[in-house]
Amino acid sequence: MRSSTRRVLVALIAAALAGVSCNISGSGSGGIGAVSCGFGSNAPEVAALSGTWQARFEMESSEGLPLETKARTVEGQVSIDTVPPAPVDPATGAAPRAVMKGRFAIDFSPLGFALGGDSAIAWYSAAPTLSIILHPDVDRGNIAITGIQNGDTIDGQWQLLGDPMRAKGRVVMTRSPAK
Repeated sequence: MRSSTRRVLVALIAAALAGVSCNISGSGSGGIGAVSCGFGSNAPEVAALSGTWQARFEMESSEGLPLETKARTVEGQVSIDTVPPAPVDPATGAAPRAVMKGRFAIDFSPLGFALGGDSAIAWYSAAPTLSIILHPDVDRGNIAITGIQNGDTIDGQWQLLGDPMRAKGRVVMTRSPAK
């Protein structure tokens, strides 16, 4: 198999795993001429993630935490801003991943650790699967959330990314009613 064909196949597999559809056209000589990928009709609705969410974090396991663990559950808010839709690239028909900014107000100290900021970012991996990073400004000492959105509820897992501290558990987020 030619290396160019191998690269195209790897890209197509990665696109399929991400929920992105691709179109392939032939080159006329039996090879692959062009590949264009995009979400098509599976494009996530960006505004669906924006808003204020009530979040409940349940810790299932931990190690090396700097503070005394006084609780196994904490609650707070995560707010995600609305962003305009990303423009579609006319050459490929694909839109870039929309990353949304946000803020969080959650005191994690009862779980045995603290985060040093209040910023957040969120994006759809492949709708309805999404990712949220709390305190994305650092490479360690932040929380990564992966969840599935079902209307006004997100059910997922969270993980404290630290060294040497580690913690993980379940998170449930419910959208607050619009005011």
